[in-house]
Amino acid sequence: MKEAGVRYYNKLYAAGYNTDRYRYIYKTAAKLCEGRVLDCGCGTARMGRYLRYYAGFDFSREAIRRAEAPHVYQCNLYDKRCYIAAGTYLFLEVFEHINPLRALKNVSAGATIVFSVPSFLCPGHLRAYSEQSIRELPIDIQKVIRFNWHNKWLDNKPNTEDYILLCKGVKKNGR
Repeated sequence: MKEAGVRYYNKLYAAGYNTDRYRYIYKTAAKLCEGRVLDCGCGTARMGRYLRYYAGFDFSREAIRRAEAPHVYQCNLYDKRCYIAAGTYLFLEVFEHINPLRALKNVSAGATIVFSVPSFLCPGHLRAYSEQSIRELPIDIQKVIRFNWHNKWLDNKPNTEDYILLCKGVKKNGR
C-alpha cells in the first residue's frame, strides 16, 4: 500500500469531512498537552478549539482553507522546516496514513508527543495499531487511553473490537 496523495485529502475535506465523532478524544488530548502545541497533520485544525497556544500544519490545501484556527499553514509532514519549536507535538489520527518513522525524524529527542492511532483499517490507512505495536515507535510511551466505539469514541465504556489509542510520550534518542 502507498500513501494517499494530496488529491485524496483535498477531495475529502472539500466534501465537508465531519470530525464530530472525535470530539471527546480531542478534549482528552488537549489535557495531555503541555505549553505551545504544534498539530502535525492538523486537518481543519479542530484541536485549536481546545488549546490556548496552538499552531498546526497540513499538506491539504483544502483542509487549511477550511481551518477553524488562525495559526495554521500548508506544509508536508516530511519537511523539517514545518516543525517549529513547541512544548508538545500532536499527531492525532496521522501515523496510520504515513510513514511515522520518517515524520518523527523531524521531532527532537526529548520532545513531548501526543498521538492517536486506530486498531482498524479504513480508506487511506496504511496500517492499524495495537497496544503492543505502538511501543515499536521511537516514543517512550508514558500514558495510553483506549477509546471504544459507542456511536462515538468514548473511554470508560466496555471494550469494542475497533478502538483508538490516545498516547502521550517522549521522543526517544536515535531514530
